[in-house]
Amino acid sequence: IVFPKLVESFENEKILRVSCGGSFTLAITQHWEAYEEKRTLWSWGCISNGRLGIGRFEISRRSYQKSPTRLVSLDGYFIVDVSSGSSHALALDRDGKVFAWGNNEAGQCSFDFNKFGENVLPQQMNRSIWDDVYVPHQVLVPIPAVSVAAGSHSSAVIDLVGRLWTWGRNSKPCLHQSTSCHVNSILSGFMRLPRYATPRIARP
Repeated sequence: IVFPKLVESFENEKILRVSCGGSFTLAITQHWEAYEEKRTLWSWGCISNGRLGIGRFEISRRSYQKSPTRLVSLDGYFIVDVSSGSSHALALDRDGKVFAWGNNEAGQCSFDFNKFGENVLPQQMNRSIWDDVYVPHQVLVPIPAVSVAAGSHSSAVIDLVGRLWTWGRNSKPCLHQSTSCHVNSILSGFMRLPRYATPRIARP
């Protein structure tokens, strides 16, 4: 396709924001129910690594989702921003909560505190913490966020007071973090953030 073509799947929805990642697309739409504004997050494209956030599928049977599919796990949240990386994504709701899903090989989705707990210790960590994330989970940013950005294998948010938080792969170092004391003992060269997976503030 070399010329713009209308996506006709959203006849009854107003599209507010769109983000294109590595072979997948996300869109935030708006509709009204009983005079109340509602937001819906949609995804379509390649389903590998959980980048669509709609659950786990057998890749050999269904490699692509051709039509927009609702992320039902975020139906109860008022989504205001979204960002797509190479194979992971971030979403932000109006209360400043950050959600992540998709490829997590570098910790770019952080990890699910509901599964591992907030006070996970180094000796308790295993490779499963860095498994792909197939349904959005909340990333514990200490202060409500106002903006999100997903890179190739890294993530970043700006918080309510204007500070930048980063996590994921710290090569070159793209996260503006020292790797001398923050290298993960499991995945050497990836960013080990406070509590081993939570966002770390970037220092000048």
